[in-house]
Formats: sequence, C-alpha cells, structure tokens
Amino acid sequence: MVDQNTLPANPGWWLSIQGVPNGPHSPAYVLAGLKTGAIVPQTYACPVGGQDWKRLAEWPSFALACPIPPPPTESRATSSPSRTEAARYNRISLLCGVPGIILQSAAMFSGQMLPASEAESLSPLFGLAGLVGTALLLAGFAYYAKAKGRHPLWCLFAFLGLIGLIVLACLKDRTLGNR
Repeated sequence: MVDQNTLPANPGWWLSIQGVPNGPHSPAYVLAGLKTGAIVPQTYACPVGGQDWKRLAEWPSFALACPIPPPPTESRATSSPSRTEAARYNRISLLCGVPGIILQSAAMFSGQMLPASEAESLSPLFGLAGLVGTALLLAGFAYYAKAKGRHPLWCLFAFLGLIGLIVLACLKDRTLGNR
C-alpha cells in the first residue's frame, strides 16, 4: 500500500460529498477512508488551493490505495437475457421484421406492376423502400438473435438467404437457463 513517506506534499484535500465540498482533510485521513471503504475511489477530490476536481483514483497520490475491481466473469461478460427481456426482444423483432418484409416486397413488386414510364420515374423511391425494408428486416433478425441469447451480428446470416434463415431459426436458445 502507500506508506507515510509517499503521502502528497499537499496539506489538505477537499472531497465532494453529494456534490458539496467537504474538508479540507489530511492525506492520511483520505487514505484511511479509502482503506476502510468509508471513502470510495470514485469520490471527487481537489487539493487545497487547486482548481482541478478529479476522482481519487485518478490522483497519483491516492491511486495505489484504491482497490482494483475484479474483471468480469464469463457469465457477466456474455449474459443471456432474462425471460422478460427475451419476450421484449421478440416483440421488437416482429415490429421491425414484418414491416421490413412488407417494404421489401412492395418495392420489388410495385416496379413490375406499374407501367414502364411510371416505374422508371419512381425507381429511386422503390430503391429507397427496398433499402429501408432490408435495414428493418436485419434489425428484426438482430433482436431475434438477442432474444435467443446470441450476439446481434448473427442477423448477418440472413444474407445467406434461405439457408441463413434456417440457421437463425435453429439457434439454440441460451435463455432457457433463465426461466
């Protein structure tokens, strides 16, 4: 830890307690508070006579006394959605995917159903509708993958056409353990 010889030369430190300056406190007081947990590393501090407010963990004088949080465990890093989150993701996937399919279909078939002169003038509009439809459909697939406890990038399997859709439909549901 930090010994008395490495204490800052500053005679005192202001601490921000609920947004109100408190102190000044001696460096030994601050270090003791960090050690016992009475003062947390996220507390803002400013040396007496200074103007910079930084978290205690950012001041070199106190950084060694601040505990380092443990790294995330595998379960926290790749957690599956809860049952209610999965249901919400499924609803969002339908709200995005169904209009996406409708827009794509409308853009593709309306150009073929209209007379050539009208279809040509509306071609950019059909292209935009198809693009928006594709984006909505991919967003729907991304939320579907999230509902299954997978990374949203699994939605890119949809670009493989029917095979990709089968892969998405057959994804093992990682949320089953959360029910």
